[in-house]
Amino acid sequence: MAENECRRGSSPWTRSCERRKADDGNGSKGNNLGVKMQGRILFKQAKRVSNAVGRKVAEDIVAPPPQQTQTRMNFRSNVAGIVKLVREANLRDAHLKQLRKTPFWIMIEAIHMNNLNHNEFRKCDDLIAKIIRSYNQRDNAFNIGGVSVKFGSSDIRLIFGLQCGKRRLDLSPGQRPVSDFIQRRCRDAARLTSKLVKTLFLEALNGKKKQDEEDTAKLLGLYMCGKLFFSNSGETISWAFVRYMNDLSTVRMYDWTGAILTTVMASIKEFHRTPGKVTGCVVALLYWFCEHSNIVEPQTDNMFPRFLKWDIGALMNKIQGVDLAGPIGFQVKVDRLRSFDYEREVMGTDIEAEEDGFADINGGGEDCDGVDEHFMAEGTRKNESDDQVVQGRKLDVKRFTEHVDRNSGIERDSSHKLEEALIAVAELEMQNKKKDKMVSSLEEEVVGLKRKMELQAVNIVGGFECVVKMKNDELSKLKNENDELRKRVLLLEDQLEDRDVHDVTQRFREGVDIGSSGVVTFAYITIAWTQW
Repeated sequence: MAENECRRGSSPWTRSCERRKADDGNGSKGNNLGVKMQGRILFKQAKRVSNAVGRKVAEDIVAPPPQQTQTRMNFRSNVAGIVKLVREANLRDAHLKQLRKTPFWIMIEAIHMNNLNHNEFRKCDDLIAKIIRSYNQRDNAFNIGGVSVKFGSSDIRLIFGLQCGKRRLDLSPGQRPVSDFIQRRCRDAARLTSKLVKTLFLEALNGKKKQDEEDTAKLLGLYMCGKLFFSNSGETISWAFVRYMNDLSTVRMYDWTGAILTTVMASIKEFHRTPGKVTGCVVALLYWFCEHSNIVEPQTDNMFPRFLKWDIGALMNKIQGVDLAGPIGFQVKVDRLRSFDYEREVMGTDIEAEEDGFADINGGGEDCDGVDEHFMAEGTRKNESDDQVVQGRKLDVKRFTEHVDRNSGIERDSSHKLEEALIAVAELEMQNKKKDKMVSSLEEEVVGLKRKMELQAVNIVGGFECVVKMKNDELSKLKNENDELRKRVLLLEDQLEDRDVHDVTQRFREGVDIGSSGVVTFAYITIAWTQW
């Protein structure tokens, strides 16, 4: 009783200590260990699962599936970034004047004039990887539904509207070039990155000097090279591009389409089994796929460059679940792209005459004949005559009229009239082609006549020079003879003077001898001098 009263008067701390002592006196070592290690698990064993479902769950927990650990592909080549930068930039007329000198002017002008939305040009990296995996190294082509389709320089040129020449681009890495442009914009930069170029572009855009206007065009060209045409696995832009962009008066003379094609095809050939490592202008494969198939319809007609015609979002929806290596439900066109009249007018030159055909990674090329409107189901090339082309046009016209009748409800006779009109247009186009050949032959004859006239003019000038030389020789000869005659005349005059003096002297002597007294009178001397 007294003990209980003592406990009641003690503090809680004292009572807890007494209770611990009592427990230590009554309990064992094992129990003591369990009391002291409360809340701690010394050994943790994995839970055993007896059924198959449980084993599958345990395996999923221990080792996640491989697809969950893969990183998403992200190719740096992108059209949307260029569209966004050009659209947001406040380009003045002076900037546009300088940008006309670059090979990328048509693309820049199309973005600037049409006020494009960059969200409409987002790429699909998974679809790019699928196209790259379809590459066949033996044929140096892409296998689409059993048909071999090549990626050529005409695709690059027409998709982006590039204007360039034939000089070879040497893109081998080198040291930073020494130029006023580099010293003015990035003197202390050890390497050139896309972020730095964009910052410098925005700074030059606000400048008012002529150098700022030229630098704006140079920096935008460099940014397009690094972000679209020659993109790599990082953000670095090679100094090699600065060497060519430094002089805007000669930048168009180089073969930019060939360099772009060579770069991307070399990477595809090496890494087509691991598409994530491919670099270069891979985004062009999306628009190339649209141009060489009828899987989607173009959004607009008569748009140039051709990347403006296609909706990549619609292409993504159509190609979901499609195995490019297996049977496909659309047609494939194997012929290389041909330019239209309005495209040639925009480019300012005949693209077909300048094309080298399909270029492989070694710089070689092979040409391929065909017509844009004719789709081929097999991977063979056909040489068609003019009559065959007209027949193909008639077939396309028939398909077009059937499509119009089915969708628009046009009456049958009006569709026949439309068919006849389109056939007549096709025949006129063939006649124009023949006339173009005649005009080209006449132009060759004119060039030959000009050369003959130049040779004849050279001969005439040469003969005239010979005549002038002969006349000059005769004049110099006559001049020498005249000088000799003058010398002789002077000599004769001197001799004549000496003769006269001699005569006077003789007469004077005779007058002196005549005088008898030995004295000469003044009158006699005067008479003698007067006679002389």
